[in-house]
Amino acid sequence: MESMTREERNAKVLARTSVFDLREASDEDLQAATEKLIASQSEISVVESGAFPNLVSFFLVESGANIYEVRRFESFVFCECEAFFYTQKACKHVAATFPPVCSKCGRASDAHSALCMACEMKSAPYLRQSSTKTPEKLGNIRI
Repeated sequence: MESMTREERNAKVLARTSVFDLREASDEDLQAATEKLIASQSEISVVESGAFPNLVSFFLVESGANIYEVRRFESFVFCECEAFFYTQKACKHVAATFPPVCSKCGRASDAHSALCMACEMKSAPYLRQSSTKTPEKLGNIRI
């Protein structure tokens, strides 16, 4: 990767792209992209991120030996990779820029393929309630 300052990189990107490059990604597109991210053989991570004055966020995503530039504005996305170029749909690099969510309930989780803490606790056999007795409430305290 060539050594550029943030201002030089921003000027380069703004000179060659606009918000018209962004494509709307549906929930189905993002779900498919997340599945591709989970199934990916190479390590994919966000190296750098920021925002342009026109409210478009940018991310540098490292995928194997390549670095791709991803831009987002709400549900509108763009990626420099070939998969996005040919399909015009969200790719695994775009999915890497969204925060991971639980696959069961949709709450925030630690990783794209992980369950949130609440869903993990519900599915853990050693943490199930040992008694069928319903808890009683005394004010805001459960007994």
